[in-house]
Amino acid sequence: MSHILIVDDGALVTSWLSELLRREGYDVEAAHDEHQAIRLYGERRHDLVVADLLMPNSLGMDFITQLLRHNPQARVLAIAGGGLIHSGSQWNAASVFGSVRVLRKPFSLAAFLRIVKEQLSQEHQVTEPIL
Repeated sequence: MSHILIVDDGALVTSWLSELLRREGYDVEAAHDEHQAIRLYGERRHDLVVADLLMPNSLGMDFITQLLRHNPQARVLAIAGGGLIHSGSQWNAASVFGSVRVLRKPFSLAAFLRIVKEQLSQEHQVTEPIL
């Protein structure tokens, strides 16, 4: 069973994505901010991290950068919408990391699940978390 960590400040989004992924047979944990995400990632091996790029108290890119610094092979699906899409700076930065895929909000369930499955099927070794 694949382990997925969702990092999003929106309780509705977190709940929605968690339920969707559980129905697909994944083990899911959720964090509502960068600090909680770092703690959870440090406690357990996760095969995929789904992270919002824009949260009220931090940028998801900061979390993603820190995650990849400690585990360059971590798989990340970055999601974002609103002004971030139009400004492009954080959006483009996320896409330069080879293990990071980006998905714009709003997105379809089918597109989300397709990218999750693609990320999890890629050949890579998940190392023990060291955050």
